[in-house]
Amino acid sequence: MVELYKLGPSAQHIVDLAKLFERRKCNHREAIENEPCIESVVGETNKHRYVVASQSTDLRNKLRKIPAVPLVHINRSVMVLEPRSEATIKAKDQSESASMGVTDSEARALTSSSTPTATEPTHKRKIAKGPNPLSMKKKKPKSEKRKRDSGEPEAKAQKVIANGESQAENSEGGHKRKRRRKHKAICIIRVARDHHTTAWGGLTLLRSLGGVRIIPHVIHLSGTLKKAQLATITHNRTVIARRRANVAAHTSDAYDTYLAKSTKEIEALKD
Repeated sequence: MVELYKLGPSAQHIVDLAKLFERRKCNHREAIENEPCIESVVGETNKHRYVVASQSTDLRNKLRKIPAVPLVHINRSVMVLEPRSEATIKAKDQSESASMGVTDSEARALTSSSTPTATEPTHKRKIAKGPNPLSMKKKKPKSEKRKRDSGEPEAKAQKVIANGESQAENSEGGHKRKRRRKHKAICIIRVARDHHTTAWGGLTLLRSLGGVRIIPHVIHLSGTLKKAQLATITHNRTVIARRRANVAAHTSDAYDTYLAKSTKEIEALKD
């Protein structure tokens, strides 16, 4: 500002314009020349990052020796920003190499870790491993085994078969007979509604044998009612004869009685 005041009253508008900008204190008690003042404010490292604009060639040459100081001057009414100085380029290369290189503390740590230390090799203790659970057979619960043990015994040694003889007597050459499943025998007998009582007596006997399902309905036959009764009685005799082998001994009397009665009835119908 002292240099602007020295220009006189003609440069008052320049002084007023300079007062609009921020001013930095140089801490000089007495005013000195502008170039030494600017050099002292910038310092050796340009801590506050100043951009210096000056037409003084000597000042610019001095500031080029300080790294990271941008310099601006006017050449034929054109503002020119000077390229980076050699000091700036050298400082940049040093900072990049320092950041990519190894520091002294890191170098000491690397040298200490690279020296081999006499230590005994550690062996891992082998632990007994269990079997693969996926390849093992699953254990059956005890409840199923108890039910199977407490179940009914197998087929009896002496079993009555179709002809009334035992299974052991019919087996030839030690060949075991296949075990048959127990199926409920179902006989469907067609019966005329209004027929002789002998036919109904046969049905009563079949019911006592068990496993018989009777479907009474009218039999449509070409002929008289006697033919229908005769067909019904004959059919009942055939069914009872087939079932006789599987019934118990106490029903044989009823079977004989029915045969005798039905024989007389058939003869009467034929006449």
